[in-house]
Amino acid sequence: MDLIQIDHLKTYFYQNKGVLSKLFGEGLKTVHAVDDVSLTIKKGRTFGLVGESGCGKSTLGQSIFRLVKAQSGEILFQGQDVLKMNPKTLMEFRQKAQLIFQDQYGCMNPRMTVGQIIAEPLLMKKNLMREKGKLEKSALFDEVIRLLQAVNLDPDSATKFPNEFSGGQARRIGVARAIALNPVFIMADEPTSGLDISTAATILNLMQDLQDEMDITYLWVSHNLNQVKYMSDDMAVMYLGKIVEMGKTKDIFSEMAHPYTKALISAVPQVSTNQQQETIFLEGEIPSPIHPPSGCRFRTRCPQVMKRCKTHEPPLTDLGGGHYCACHLHQNN
Repeated sequence: MDLIQIDHLKTYFYQNKGVLSKLFGEGLKTVHAVDDVSLTIKKGRTFGLVGESGCGKSTLGQSIFRLVKAQSGEILFQGQDVLKMNPKTLMEFRQKAQLIFQDQYGCMNPRMTVGQIIAEPLLMKKNLMREKGKLEKSALFDEVIRLLQAVNLDPDSATKFPNEFSGGQARRIGVARAIALNPVFIMADEPTSGLDISTAATILNLMQDLQDEMDITYLWVSHNLNQVKYMSDDMAVMYLGKIVEMGKTKDIFSEMAHPYTKALISAVPQVSTNQQQETIFLEGEIPSPIHPPSGCRFRTRCPQVMKRCKTHEPPLTDLGGGHYCACHLHQNN
């Protein structure tokens, strides 16, 4: 069953919109952050989204929550278009869909205790506390303690402030806040960045356990391909605002079709030297999203570039079994 269906999503940013830019004659520049992306996230599964910094991964996720404005396209959540939701419906959607931010400290108010931070979404939920009575406060406190224990934090953590916690503990606080309203969908943006391996493993196992218990669907945005391979059922590879390969995670890792995917995965360290592939080094710099290359956007760095790559943009083609690739190497003509 499809939980989220994204169709032809475009999210652009604009530079030089200010008065000074106009005064000095600088023209308006368009940053093609997410450019005509379509994908499906299935209920109860984890969808991994990978690519180099600046490829549009986080922007795509933020577009789902309308934290950034999309120019066109559809984002269907349980059959409703998020981009057309009125304020009331959007609030209801945001109770069902939550975020785990990349900056674990920056997303928490340093003047609030952890208990207050976790309780905040509960207080905003309709009809949770009809009046400020002793019974309601007691029920709220019990719920905060339950959430802390769900992420393996001591109940005493409720009285502490964010700066009193380690990076791994701060991540778990973010997870506790994200699951407070029993969401069906969570976007995890680099949920283990900056953590050591053992702490990151703890977070991964915790989120897997929560997914099994609560039937949560994840959008897993990460640079770490080993984590994506471990966590996700399906995945997509983005490059310069476009999806270049998409399908089941096991299929992409075993049958890499796009030259960019091959280069990314070849750089992933393996435990066994027998499994380690020869690293593919890409030449040149990532082009600017303001002036992306014509045709295939990867052509300026592709080791297998062809003449038509310059003039024709390759469509996502089904290679079989739901494995899609946007590359002229896999086109019939």
